[in-house]
Amino acid sequence: MTETALDPILSKTRFFLAPRIGALLIFSLAVAASVFLSLTSSTPDYARATYSIWPALILGGWAIWLWVWGHPEFKTPLWKFTWLLGFLGYAIHFYFAMQTVFAWNIASVFAAQGAVVTIANLLLLVVWFLSVVMAYLGFRFPYLHRFAMLLFIAAAVASTLLFAQETLSYLAGIAIVASWLSALLLRRV
Repeated sequence: MTETALDPILSKTRFFLAPRIGALLIFSLAVAASVFLSLTSSTPDYARATYSIWPALILGGWAIWLWVWGHPEFKTPLWKFTWLLGFLGYAIHFYFAMQTVFAWNIASVFAAQGAVVTIANLLLLVVWFLSVVMAYLGFRFPYLHRFAMLLFIAAAVASTLLFAQETLSYLAGIAIVASWLSALLLRRV
């Protein structure tokens, strides 16, 4: 193969988006979309709490995909970063739900969601936070990370497939689960 005059120029001008920059871009766009789309709703506070779960589902789902696909042992930079951004998305969702929908009244949360869902959500918040902190501090707690991811998977499946009230949520849940199954099928050993 002969080298042309354009080869050095073309090799320097290829566009590449680093995965962590892409994750940050997805997080930023998803959070902005959840806030601005809620303004078009007749109940913006409830819509903001509803839409704000999508950054957590997308980025937490990406972290699960990375774990299933390649067994990162909870220390690769991309897994840690997507897991962190997913948690931040979940914390934003939790804040919007507690602040605007339930006015920080835990009894209202139990009344509206039931004990199982409320306890699962609170447990996910705490365990996911601990998982992120331990991952970034470099401590190896694989059972903590696996437990957090299993809670996330259960919450994602329940909220998108079992309790979905909109077709888009149901289809997105199918896409998320299909991506995890594809990671399992394409698994690197």
